[in-house]
Amino acid sequence: MLIWMVQPWKVSYPRWPGYFWAYVFMMTLGALHGAMHVDEIPEYFRALKVINFNTVGGYLQDTFFKQMLILVTAYIFSFVVRNALNPTYCLVPLFASTLVLPITVIAIVSLSGESLSYLASSDSRGFLSVIGMHANELGLMFNMMFALSIFCFFNVPSASKKFNLGLISLTLMVAIALTFSRGAYLGFIAVVMYLLISKGQFRITLLAIIICIGAVILVPDAVIERASSGIAHGSADDISAGRVSGIWIPLVEDILSSPLIGHGRSSILWTDAAKSQSILPVGHPHSAYLATVLDYGLLGVIIFILFYIHMWRVFKTMADISIEPVWRGFFRGSMACILLLLVQGLTDDSFTPSSTQPYLWLAYGAAVGLISRINSQTRGDSSEEKE
Repeated sequence: MLIWMVQPWKVSYPRWPGYFWAYVFMMTLGALHGAMHVDEIPEYFRALKVINFNTVGGYLQDTFFKQMLILVTAYIFSFVVRNALNPTYCLVPLFASTLVLPITVIAIVSLSGESLSYLASSDSRGFLSVIGMHANELGLMFNMMFALSIFCFFNVPSASKKFNLGLISLTLMVAIALTFSRGAYLGFIAVVMYLLISKGQFRITLLAIIICIGAVILVPDAVIERASSGIAHGSADDISAGRVSGIWIPLVEDILSSPLIGHGRSSILWTDAAKSQSILPVGHPHSAYLATVLDYGLLGVIIFILFYIHMWRVFKTMADISIEPVWRGFFRGSMACILLLLVQGLTDDSFTPSSTQPYLWLAYGAAVGLISRINSQTRGDSSEEKE
């Protein structure tokens, strides 16, 4: 920022792709569409503190501007990566930051004085709310951090870097276990499976098997009980914690009433199902897929699919062409983050930016910045050849 103020001609601005702007345009339309229905939200949502706003401005702040801040952060990171003397050093503060919340979770659990069995029970699902996020949200964020760190761990040749990344990965594994989130456990398995498939090396597969066996042996019984909760009964409601009959099925009629453009961002708050109180008093459908169809309709679904395909291709391209091993691992891990969102999105989160996804968007910003940097160097080389 200081360089830009003093010598603006020395900085370059990364060019963001059209897919990204189409994605942002759909987000904006969804927010404006929803703003027209704020006065239709039943009062019990405010009484139960499911939402904290009662005006259009408050709605836009909670559902749109906070999302846009994540994208602004991603842009700033792309700008830094584009102009840094050595962009690899940008990963140092990024990975350092991944330790803050996991250590906080470990400290909260250690100092709570409660048994792991109690913390794993359905009666204490809000025990991490002091952080400002639900355990399921923390689980998804931690899994994204873990994906980035573990893929980099297997790519960097330096012993000191391996040690640091291994320590980060181990800390994240402990924190993921202590969220007692079944979605987080499923996401963790998805990351490990993708790591094995993408690497295809016997020694890595053997190491992963040893880690999994060790985890099963060392993990407290409370974690195992939480992971298998509901499976023994075989009931869809037990497995989904009541989401099927309490949220998803009652929303089908609302989806069918506006299948093309949806009802606007966070439209579960003013659906007929909410007004008739035929669903649980929740502010999110607890499924990223259902939320997308309900809020943005088929048009939004198509644009979101195209954008995430684009994001996957960007990550894959950077993983293939990056010279630095740490960047190759970083972007392989970024691909795993998309897979992770698809898996954990079955029961939570969103396909628009959320507080669980900052590392996915930082990775996308880094990719955009590096692509702009490479294109600039290529143009410079071409100009020198012509001269």
